[in-house]
Parts: sequence; C-alpha cells; structure tokens
Amino acid sequence: MEENDDQSNNEKYNTNAVLTKTLAMSAGKIRKHESLFNMHIKYKADGFITKFREAWSKNVSFCDPGSGIHLRDYPFKLCTLQDFICNEGDIGNLMDEIVREVEWKRLHTDFLEFHQSPDLSSVISHYLGEFYKYLREEVMVWMERLTGEKLTHVSASCSLYNTGDRLLIHNDCVSDRRIAYVFYLSPWDGVKAWSESMGGALELFKEEKENFPQFPAVEKIPPRNNQFVFFHVNSKSWHQVGEVLSFDYPRVTINGWFHGPGKKHPIVKSSSNWDEGIQNTPISRRFALSDWISQEYLEANTKKDIQTHIEEHSQISLHKFIKPDKLAALVEELKKDSPHLIWEKTSSACERNCESLNIESLIAVPGIVGDLVQFLLSAGFFHLLHEYTELDVSGSNAKSPKCFVEIQRWKSECYTMLVNSSTASEEGANESGILDAILYLNEFSDAGTYIYVAHSKDTNAIENDSDMSDEDEGDADDDGPLIIKPKSGALNLVYRLSDMTRFDKYQIYASIVFIIVIIGIGVPMWWKTTEVYRVALPYESINELSETPIISASSVYIYTADPSRANLLVKELSDIFKTSLLDVSFKTVALAESETAGVKTPASLESKILQKYSINPGDFLFVEWSNLNKGESIVVTTDRTAFLAPGTSSVKIGHVLKTWIFQEFKILSILNSRNNSQAMRHKTAAPQSHYDILITVMNPRPDLQDVKWNVRYTAETFIAPFLNEISMLSNFTLKTQWKYQVPFQYSTKQIPDKTKLKRHFALDEDSLPHIVTSVEKNIGHEISNNPCLQLVVYVPPCIKAPVYIYNKKGERATLNKIDAFVSPKWGGIVIANPPEVVCEKYMEDQLKVDVPINSNEISLTLLYMLRKLMEIEIDIPINEATMSEITSISPRKWEIDVYLRNSAIHLIQSSIVTLSSLTKLLKDINYIVINDEVGQAVEDSHRNIIQALIALKQNDLNLAVSLAKKAHLASEAAFFDPSLLALLYFPDEQKYAIYIPLFLPVMIPVLMSMNAIRKSWSKKKEDQSEESEKPKTE
Repeated sequence: MEENDDQSNNEKYNTNAVLTKTLAMSAGKIRKHESLFNMHIKYKADGFITKFREAWSKNVSFCDPGSGIHLRDYPFKLCTLQDFICNEGDIGNLMDEIVREVEWKRLHTDFLEFHQSPDLSSVISHYLGEFYKYLREEVMVWMERLTGEKLTHVSASCSLYNTGDRLLIHNDCVSDRRIAYVFYLSPWDGVKAWSESMGGALELFKEEKENFPQFPAVEKIPPRNNQFVFFHVNSKSWHQVGEVLSFDYPRVTINGWFHGPGKKHPIVKSSSNWDEGIQNTPISRRFALSDWISQEYLEANTKKDIQTHIEEHSQISLHKFIKPDKLAALVEELKKDSPHLIWEKTSSACERNCESLNIESLIAVPGIVGDLVQFLLSAGFFHLLHEYTELDVSGSNAKSPKCFVEIQRWKSECYTMLVNSSTASEEGANESGILDAILYLNEFSDAGTYIYVAHSKDTNAIENDSDMSDEDEGDADDDGPLIIKPKSGALNLVYRLSDMTRFDKYQIYASIVFIIVIIGIGVPMWWKTTEVYRVALPYESINELSETPIISASSVYIYTADPSRANLLVKELSDIFKTSLLDVSFKTVALAESETAGVKTPASLESKILQKYSINPGDFLFVEWSNLNKGESIVVTTDRTAFLAPGTSSVKIGHVLKTWIFQEFKILSILNSRNNSQAMRHKTAAPQSHYDILITVMNPRPDLQDVKWNVRYTAETFIAPFLNEISMLSNFTLKTQWKYQVPFQYSTKQIPDKTKLKRHFALDEDSLPHIVTSVEKNIGHEISNNPCLQLVVYVPPCIKAPVYIYNKKGERATLNKIDAFVSPKWGGIVIANPPEVVCEKYMEDQLKVDVPINSNEISLTLLYMLRKLMEIEIDIPINEATMSEITSISPRKWEIDVYLRNSAIHLIQSSIVTLSSLTKLLKDINYIVINDEVGQAVEDSHRNIIQALIALKQNDLNLAVSLAKKAHLASEAAFFDPSLLALLYFPDEQKYAIYIPLFLPVMIPVLMSMNAIRKSWSKKKEDQSEESEKPKTE
C-alpha cells in the first residue's frame, strides 16, 4: 500500500488509552453492538454493486460524477468514492482521537518519510477500535462483493505526513496483499478538499515495460475529507505519495490492505546485476597514463602511500585524479544532447531510478567518452590498479581479470534503494573479493553519494521488501556504513571481501599467543588506560577571581567660567561617586582668558578645550555655557561632551553620568547575575562573537501588490555602516530576503475613520507575541550556530490596510507615523502600510498596484531597533537634560564607550562564572578526564580575564573588550568540551564492577587454553619418560 508496512499483531506499543466495553443485557441475552460508522447507503445498493462488479471484472472504467463514484481502468484498476461515511461528525471524533491518543512512530529511510501508528488491531482507543472493527466486519465483506476477490483479513494503520514528507514509487506487491485502500481525513473548514499546491496527492504511474514505471505520473488524486480509495494490487499498480507542501495542515489517512488466500505475489528479481556484467577483459590499446591522470598519482612514493592506506582501510579517495582538461571535456560532451549518447534505464524502480549510458553506442562513434571507457579497460590502467592495491588484476599472477564499466546520469527524482542489487554477490566475486572504482565527473550537494553497508545474513530477507522501515535499515550494519561523497574528478577505490578468513590450525601456539596478549599486554594496558588523566588547573586563583571586583575606571573633566565653581563641582561629584561601581576621577579644566577671548559658540569653546586636553575613549567632558535654551540644564552632544547651564547642580550632573553616560544600572544588573541576585538581574546573555542580521520583507499578496524597495541597497547603505561601528566586539553577517504568500497571523478589528478609505485596522498590543511566533515559524532562517536578529518589514495588502497598533487602553501606539515593535533577543517587526493614494487606486480599479516604500523612514526604524537589540539605545528621560539629535548613522561616541564598557564587564563576569562552575565540578568529581586541550583553554581564559581586569581598570576599553572576548570563548570551549564526559559516569569503584564481568568470560578460554597446554606438555613428558624407561637391547 502507499503508506505503511505490515506489522505483527504481536508487536507491543505503550498506550495510555483505556478500553471501555459496554455490554447491554436483555432477557439474559447480549445484544449485538452496532458500529459507530456506517457507509453511505448509495454504496450498499444492490444495483450499484452489480454494475461496479461487472465493470471491475471486465477492467473497464465506471464513473458517476453525481454520486462521487469513479472507477479507473488506466493505468490500473483504482476506484475513488466520495462521502464514504454517512455522518461526518464521526470523522471529526475519529480525528480528535487520532490527534490525542495515537503514539506515532517516525519512519525515515531513503524510500519514505512520514509518521505511522501501530497496527489498529492492537489499538484500544474507542473510535479507532470501532473503525478497525468496521473495516474487518463490514467493509471487507462489502469489498468481496464489489471485486469478487476472496479476502481473509484486513491490516490497517494511521499515517501522518507533515511538510516535506513523501513515499517514493512502489507497487505494493508483497506477500498476500489483494486490495489496497486509503481513507482520507481532512475535517478542517476550508481544506476538506486539498488543492494541487498543498501536495500529498496519490500519484499513479503507467508501466513502460516490465518493472519499469514511466515518469511522470499520469494522474494525481489529491486528499479529500471522507474519500475512500482502493485499487487492485498487482505488478503494474505503480504509485507514490507526492511530497506534502502544506505548512498548515498534515495529510492524515487510515490505510492498509485486504489480504487474500492463494498464491503470493512473486519476488521481483534484479534486472541489473553488476556481477552478470563483470565480463570485460583488459584491451590491448595503449594509453599514456600521464595524458589522463594527474602526475602526482603516477609517482612511486604516492603509489606506495596509496597501497599502505588501502591495506589498512580497504578504501581510498584520490582527489583530482583526472586531469582538469580531460575532465572538462568529458563533462561538456556528456551534457550535450548527442544522438550517439544513448541513455537508458536498466533497473527496476524497486531497486533504483537512474539512467545508464549504453556503452555499445560509443564503439562506432569516436569521442572522448568512448576513449574514457577504453582507457578504463586498458591493460595500463589495470596495471596501475595492481600497483595501488597489489591485487592480481595485472601481472604474472593475474588469472583472467574482468571488469564492468557503467556511466550513470543522475537528475531530479532519481534514487537508489539501500539494498539495491547493483552490488556484487558472493557468487559473482572470486575468493579475494571485488575492487570498486568509482570516478566522479562532477559533483552536486547531497547527490550521487555511495553508501556501503556490511553484508549480513538477513540481507536477502530485506532485499525484496521495498517497504522496509527504519528498524530494518538500522540492522544492516552495526559498525556504521562507509559513505563516499562526490568530488569532481575524484577516483574512489573500495575493496569488498566476499568471504571470511580461516582460523589458524595450530591452536596450541595460538593459545600461547592469546594468553601472552591477554595477561602480559591486555591487563597492564587496561590498568594504565583506565587511569584518569587530569591536567593541573589554577583552582585557587580561579576561586579568588569570584571575589575580585570588576572595576572600570574613567576620567570626567569639568570646565566652568569660574574656576572655584569647577573645584566645588569636582569635590561634590567625587563624594557622590564614592559608592559607585566605577572608579571615576573628576578633574578641572582651566583656560586662560586669552584662550577664551573671542569664543562665541559652544562648539568653538569645546574645540579650544580639546586642543589643550585629550579626552580618551571612556572619558567625558562637561563644558559650562551660559546661552543654553530655556529649560535646559544639560545638553549631551554626540561626542564625549555635554554643555552645562550656569548653576547646574552636582546632583543633576551625577544623575546624567550614572543614567546616561555610564549606565550604572546595567552594570549593577550584570554583577547581580554574578551573585545570583534576583533583585535586579540582567536578562540578556553575554555578547556573542558573531551575529547574523536577517532583514526580511514580507509581501503576503504578490498577486495584489508589487512592493518597490531595494532592500539590499538599504541594508548596505544604512545598516552595514552602523554594524561596522560596533564590529570591534562582534562580527556581523548581514542578509536580506523576500518572503511571499507567508501568512501574517493576527486578529484585527476594522475601525471607521475620516480618511478617504473610511476605515483602518486595529492590531491589539496583546497579540504581538503571537505574531512573532507565526513569523518565526515561516521566516525560514537557515540553520546556523550563530544567534540571529530578525528585522522584518511587513507590507499589508490594501484590502487589510492600513494596520495600526493599539495599546491596552485602546489608543493608537503609532509613533512618528511608524507602527513597529521590538521583541528582545529576537528582533523587531515594522508594519509598512501602503500609501493611502495607492490603496484608493486599488479600491477603485481592483487591479494590481505598485507599493513604494519610504526607504528613509523604514531604515531609521530598523536602525532604532538594532540600537535597542544591541542595548545601545537609552530611553530614560531626565528632567531638564536633553541629548543632541543623531546626525549620522553611527552611534554617539559616548554610546560606543558605554557599549564597550558594559560588554567587557559582561564577558568578564560570564567567563568568571563559567570557570568557577567548571573548576568546582572538576574538583568535586575527581574521575572526570581533564585533557591538555581543556587545561589550555582554562589557562587561556584565566590569563585573559586577569589582563582584561587590568585593562578595564586603566580605562583601555578596546584592549579590555579584546581580552574579555578571548576569555569568554576559551571558557565556553573548556566548559563544553565533550571529553569531560568521557568518564563522567565511571568512577573508580565502578571500574572493577564493570570490567570484572567482561574479563571473566575472556579468562575462561584463557584457563582452558592453559589447561590444554598443560595436558599437552604433560603428555609429552610422559612419552619421553616411557621412552627412557624401555630396556635397551643389543
């Protein structure tokens, strides 16, 4: 059948369902329990059954569109019945039970990928049990009447296909299957009948010749709720389940087979066996090996290295084996649609679906492809393989070596089953085995990979079952498969043995060697290797780091027209910062009257001061200016400078310093994380060494609107320069993408207004987290080890625009005509509503419109979001204090200082916590292995932490950040090193308890061997003694 394997009724599955049996007793007799499910009455009618059976037996089509009946005779007998069950409410109950109680098992092989339930005969859920009983007691009898087939029993299970799941082509010819069936469940409103774009269709194929289905499918039957499909199982019933493309709904079915007595389906033998083709012998045509093969593989030392590697590993991959010019010419020739290159399929679809080049077609027409075949069959190439492997394929000991050459072409929909018989069997191989030479002419990702699996006794049983499950595959090779990935121009040699080596006949000597190895080498080696290797670590010094305060120094310069006022401010501010987390040094700035003469602007005064005093990164300067705007006491510029109004108090200055310039509250929260304090704990993780920044433009209705915006240009013009300014701490990868027809799931309320559109849509503030969840699911960010910050620009269609965010008070939260929000640690979303005039045009014409994006507004909003996400933006207002507007993309200089200082503190704090936790764990559990790599990482982190603390205390922010970053990376590498788990659950007291049961069975043959040796020596001595006691005769 299309979806499940035959499963033994004895297979056990855990289930939480409770079987409830209702027994109705009346007059001492048990009434027959009526089934919950009933077939539509039109399918039970005698007239329908008679017509259907006649059409089925004559193999002709039968269709009644009005009643939903369609019997197909092409490409094989298959019938679809719509509205199969009378009461669709029972289908809803059945689906609810499938969702709640079925214990799914994930099937994943090279042939199939979906979820499957246990066989329904073993399920004790109420509705599923009733449905199986209905199939067994009623549908099977009805099916016998319809088809004339004698049926004995039914097998059934549930199948669930999610996005990307599929089942490749097969014909169900296994064992005693007679009729295959599928019952579709899709009870959701709006999707009871699936569209072609949702995928998951049952695809039917015509058989081109015996065991060769013809691609593509001749018909596709999409899923439909309450649809029952069944077909006659035979060698021509080729079908597959197409890939499910729907992201919103799964493909759910109940499916199986009706089984019958009599002859079982024959096992299809391989139609392409390499062993049958191993018949070519070396040809006499001479080739210069250097014309085809790279020179390095013809050198004597390289040949010896290859031989040694094959002796140890039985395989090798020789990259760039074929010369580039030959390789390019071969690829170019094979890609041509040349009439003399005849590609044909030579294997059954049960084994593989790919094309092979007809080698005979190359003989008559000269060309480089034919030259390649003759080169591979040449005696010179055979001799080269002999030098690589020392196998007797050439030379005086060679006994009629043979080979088989095949050129394969792979493209979309090609596959090879794991048990494909295109591998040599034992009968076809000689006693030494077979050498596979695989030459790749080009390469593509995840295509053309060869997998070798060790032969087992069960191989033949698996070979002929195309519906094998994951468990079958898992038993193929306990040691894991050999995987050969394609590399352009690479030659892969794999030597496959066909038989086991024989035991040494001299058992006595083998026993002696065995005893010597076990007792003389094995036991001492076990004793030595089970010792725990532990590098010495600076435990005490790391513990002291936990108590070492993290102090950042800074200098604040103050200039006032009256030097005495500057001295007073310095004294008062020093007192305010006595209890600060920072080591702030306050200093006065003095200028002579001649230096300030003619100064008419605050900028010119600032320039005079900076010519005399150097304000380094991390420092700050306050300059008094008498002509500030009314109501402004302090104006903070974009540089490391602020202007004071005369009379501004030290308390106000200290407040600005602590809240804006140093952001002392953030430092406090970071250090509280160090002390596990919950009062004010920092919620953000330490800065990472690499971030991905992904800008996504979502156009949900490209059929209604064409969004005009060069997002890549915006990213490179606005976002990239900003990221470059803060790249001293982290590396950033900036990416952009467009997403179409992606649902932006939110609930809006239409609100009338006085615009020309006369309405807008309100987006409730409480629904914003749900929007983030839906966007995250569909945004499709590629798998990466780096944290990703998402910046999403959503352009709603005019039929649902404009969209405005409303707060909990029912008021619009739109700021500066922008509706956007930020989700910490994740990213932000901007709602870019189409201009009103565009939507007016759409409402009038109902035609597709161009929607221009205000690039400047959106770019500034994205920059603001990035500032918030990177914790650069500060939104805390201070009375009578203002910040100068940012006039460039770059952050303010003092903002960069704050970002570097806080990041350095955070990285140092995180590194100390990580090292402290690790060393405490290693000290408490003395049987954890500490290898050299872990020890070096701990030492590096410890050294960099100490140096970073010194740099931070010296106000060298750039050096402090660099050292803190190294310390953080080293501490994380040490903490998560997998070698720490090597003996985590293997303490000394368990070493003997575990190894003694292993050594005792080994010692039994040792003792027996010693006893045999003792008897042998005793017998020898007795013989010698008897020989010496015999009387001597003349």
